[in-house]
Amino acid sequence: MGSAAGEMQFVIICFFLCQRFSSLNDMLIQLKTMRTKAIAEHWLYQSSQTKGAMRSGPLVLQVSEAQPLRRHHQLEGVTTGDTRVISVTKDAIADTVGRLCRWHRQLCDLVDMVATCYGLLLFVMIAYCFASSVFGTYEIITHFDSPESVRLRPIIMCVTCGCRLILISVIPSMTVAQAKMSRILVERLNSRYLDYASKEE
Repeated sequence: MGSAAGEMQFVIICFFLCQRFSSLNDMLIQLKTMRTKAIAEHWLYQSSQTKGAMRSGPLVLQVSEAQPLRRHHQLEGVTTGDTRVISVTKDAIADTVGRLCRWHRQLCDLVDMVATCYGLLLFVMIAYCFASSVFGTYEIITHFDSPESVRLRPIIMCVTCGCRLILISVIPSMTVAQAKMSRILVERLNSRYLDYASKEE
């Protein structure tokens, strides 16, 4: 009965962490979309400045001239190869970067929470697997005299421990790596915008 309860607790914890991963994945997708849009808007702003656009009014540029939009075409109402004239204001760029930074802070908080949960789960599961291996083997030795049972139980428990350790160590490592990459990209984008803002002042 105790073993069944332990397995149920393990399943519940894994379900909770999968839900956290789902939220994290959604935030990563939205972060990538906003980053792409910000890059396109930033490129339009930079290109319009080099073409001598008026600094006080909207920054106008033909989409056909914006080569990065052939790769990053996340601007609303703009498609690849569009030849319409659109305008991008400095405030719009600042708003996009601001929302991007807010998403980034929430993403970092969520990653920290998931990492903490996995750290606790890793400790609990190592202790659980070790204890179940020791007590399970002890139970077999005390209740069964079959040499095969004594030999097989540690092997089964080792395989179980290995599978669980892979589950709770490899997956969060990949998630943390994705978060670090997003953090680097956001910091680069933010620093570029601040550089252009300081030049305009």
